Amino acid sequence: ITRADLGLSDDDLTANDETDEIPTTRENENSRYIGCYKDTSAYDLDGFLERSRNNTPERCIATCRAKNFKFAGVQYGESCLCGNSYGKYGAAGNCNMRCTGDSGQICGGYNSNGVY
Repeated sequence: ITRADLGLSDDDLTANDETDEIPTTRENENSRYIGCYKDTSAYDLDGFLERSRNNTPERCIATCRAKNFKFAGVQYGESCLCGNSYGKYGAAGNCNMRCTGDSGQICGGYNSNGVY
């Protein structure tokens, strides 16, 4: 899956180093960034887990959508988690790890999901 496959341009998914904003996808794709949420070993998004050297929010969103999950979460740079609910452990403030598939994007943090 490429950005073009999702109807996205580089401008839609560029990290802003000055403000540490987390990149988002287009809202008309029903895949907007929701927020950063805590996680534990009893996963918050508990439907599917994939670790990848090519992890990005777009790839994770596409994976979760193909598996019919409502939400996608990226974590620890390398993980994609899918589920139908999120947030049971509360909000987090440490979604700051670069994605393994694109170091210009943020993919969650240590024990925290960037949820879409």
